[in-house]
Amino acid sequence: MKNLKAIYLLSLFSIGFYSTSAQTHRYMVFLSDKAHSAYSLDEPEEFLSTRAIARKIRHNVKIDLLDLPVSTTYIQDLASLEVDVFFTSKWMNALLIQTDSSTLLEVVDRSYVDSVVFIAPGARLTYENIGFEWPVTFEEPNNPLESSELQLAMMNAHQMHEDGYRGESMLIAVLDAGFKGANLFEPLENVFNENRLIAAKDFVTNGGNPFLYSGHGTSAWSTIASDYKDFIGTAPKAAFILCVTEDVASEYRIEEYNWLIAAEYADSLGADIISSSLGYSGFSDVAMDYTYEDMDGKTAIITRASNLAIKKGLLVITSAGNEGNDSWRYITAPADGPDNITVGSVKSDYSISAFSSQGPTVDDRIKPDLVALGQGTTLLTSNGSISQANGTSFSAPLIAGFSAGIWQAHPEFTNLEVVDHLRNLGTRFEDPDNYFGFGIPIYLTAEDSLIETDTTMLALSEFASDGISIYPNPIYGNAISIKIDSKIDIYPLDIKLLDLKGNNVSELNVLTAQSGGLISMDISMIRAGVYILILSSDNISRKIKLIKY
Repeated sequence: MKNLKAIYLLSLFSIGFYSTSAQTHRYMVFLSDKAHSAYSLDEPEEFLSTRAIARKIRHNVKIDLLDLPVSTTYIQDLASLEVDVFFTSKWMNALLIQTDSSTLLEVVDRSYVDSVVFIAPGARLTYENIGFEWPVTFEEPNNPLESSELQLAMMNAHQMHEDGYRGESMLIAVLDAGFKGANLFEPLENVFNENRLIAAKDFVTNGGNPFLYSGHGTSAWSTIASDYKDFIGTAPKAAFILCVTEDVASEYRIEEYNWLIAAEYADSLGADIISSSLGYSGFSDVAMDYTYEDMDGKTAIITRASNLAIKKGLLVITSAGNEGNDSWRYITAPADGPDNITVGSVKSDYSISAFSSQGPTVDDRIKPDLVALGQGTTLLTSNGSISQANGTSFSAPLIAGFSAGIWQAHPEFTNLEVVDHLRNLGTRFEDPDNYFGFGIPIYLTAEDSLIETDTTMLALSEFASDGISIYPNPIYGNAISIKIDSKIDIYPLDIKLLDLKGNNVSELNVLTAQSGGLISMDISMIRAGVYILILSSDNISRKIKLIKY
């Protein structure tokens, strides 16, 4: 028999710092079982959407006891104690409640209660539904000339969009601190007008208005969803679920549980992808703090929640964190998750951002997984300005939208196969490290010679075909070398280097064979980016993707 009083005294000890009176606080109540459930696994349509069920069937994800909602009998019994039960977690079989410490003793004494955990002080949750609506006419943003060209070009996302992969049919859940202003300005207007905002929910206050607090989520979301002039997101035609889980007023463990509950909400609606620009290591209550030793992929609450979301078939994209140049230095939870895609930040010159959190995890796994432009990222702010900002909070959603296009192009993939594919598309996938991870993912067309029939990318360090080798690739210096086998009749040879818009940035004409078959091409005046090298003569035609740092 468990020591219920000890559990209760532990809770009192935890909140003693905040109050000596019987004030209201927030707790997670973990239940011992799911007995007396009003639902059955034989009828999943009662607790999962048609889309969610179809997604699970398509990717062979089992609907099991984790999916079954918590016991309504237990919820009703706690409500009889005048305990406010605001949210439930079916994956962890728990209830998020708000009550005072005297009533908590009665909660702990219930036979079906396994444990109770204090997660935040004070009463923050409400039953008052504030509600929201968006205008018929959206306002034009400030600085409309700011462009997202660079952040797209780094991943060849322009080509992905031209090939028809803009996120259509994909459902992305964005978990953040709030979306203030997102319902007011033209860059996100099409999402509303085309009914692609499937759901929006505030888990911090339960007030019903996700557009009331913080513009952090607005900025992150806009890098995915914007569809406005020169400011285009990575998945401008995807559908979305918006969830407020981060309380900007303070930092307590409740935010991890908010994330868990929001992830379950997204899963039940059939979301494909979670984009999360949040990370946790230190809290307002130092007793809740994590240490680096906790970054093991299985300890932090939010990391465990991320793992469960992935188990249920979702693709989870999360920011690495912005602690790279402070005392913590490492990734923050849930960036330590083994099967999520953790995203760091690079600058416009493709070098790592000093603030970008680094790996490895404490069990020595490579993190981050990928990087994207997180320093000088073009985005929408809550006051309607199209501007630039810094943070892995903005490189992560770029990858989330990019992954939506990749999954749209490969609907047969499971979420874990998408994870592998994204890593394989990285510019450093043969030699990953704990700063860049596997590098910047590059979209490759069906015509690209770097993809084999099994969709695995060949080594970028060298391209070889029919006696022609191009190296190095990626390029860190000022020249590339083209080696031609002496047996090949290839001359005269025209060599052109094009940017992703088709502009000719360098050209070379070689009339006769060179000594050793080696041709050197100076690219010292060319900026960092992704390019297409075209070799053509009467006998051959080759198109090769190059990446210059």
